[in-house]
Amino acid sequence: MTRLHRHRMQGFSLVELMISVTIGLVIVLALTQFFLTALNSQTSQSEASLVNENARFATDLLSREIRKAGFSNTWQSNVTPGGNFCAATNNPSFVGLNDPTTIDPSSATGAGTTVNIYSPYTSGSLHSSNDVLRVYYYGENTTSTAPIYDCQGNPVATGLLVQDTLFIMADPNNNSEPTLYCYSSNPPAVTAQTAAGSPGMPMVPGIESLQLLYGEDTDQDGIVNRFVPAHLITSSDNVSSIKISMVVRGNAGGTTKGTGVPTGPLYHFSASYPASTNTDPSAVFPAAGVNVPADNRLRKLYSSDITFRNFRWCG
Repeated sequence: MTRLHRHRMQGFSLVELMISVTIGLVIVLALTQFFLTALNSQTSQSEASLVNENARFATDLLSREIRKAGFSNTWQSNVTPGGNFCAATNNPSFVGLNDPTTIDPSSATGAGTTVNIYSPYTSGSLHSSNDVLRVYYYGENTTSTAPIYDCQGNPVATGLLVQDTLFIMADPNNNSEPTLYCYSSNPPAVTAQTAAGSPGMPMVPGIESLQLLYGEDTDQDGIVNRFVPAHLITSSDNVSSIKISMVVRGNAGGTTKGTGVPTGPLYHFSASYPASTNTDPSAVFPAAGVNVPADNRLRKLYSSDITFRNFRWCG
């Protein structure tokens, strides 16, 4: 056997084999880490997109409802909104409830004990009270260029006075997820709600806290002087703006720790809109003395000011 042939028969030494295996493991670990990082990044982006999307849907729904408050086409439907609005609500076009423990969305005043407001957490963990908003408006001819729909998307008959109620409740069909619900007194919606055995229709999931402040023009100069919770409104006729603030959370099993949510006041005030008159304890998130659960859910705070035409029907 020649020397060249003996050289070709030689294999890797143990040291060479161990070095090769080590290099291979390093490459595999690097690729694994890269894959996990990319997967976490994609998951985080998906969570952020979901939260942003839910916040946008909720804001759009609230904005549409607020801007419908007090609507009546008196020229077309030949109704007298002043007396009807006041007789139904004792307010111009809306009713606000500040952190009620129970509501009955089918009642005219919001009193009652039929619907429990969202309160799923036990003592020692997160608990957020939530505000309730009810708006009153009249229907519009569905053949017109701008028909009126209730909060569930059903057309409202011409001249029909309808009340839509928006509130937060745990959705029993979605793992008790805090959800923005809509109840409407519009007959098609009532039929669907009764058939489903539901106090309303779940609209947007993941709304963990909903707080509303009402902008009052106390001297009637066309400029909002202060924002206050519903129970401190001096006259509903003076309200021309509603400040919405929401904490929206993502799905369970995410990659962002729940403790990462910004804490503190849910509203931003300025010298023109002082917070000194706001004594709403739930305007701080989370509530005093409790912690946000470390449940790996992404949580983000969203705020918006909605201006609407609130005619002095009752003044």
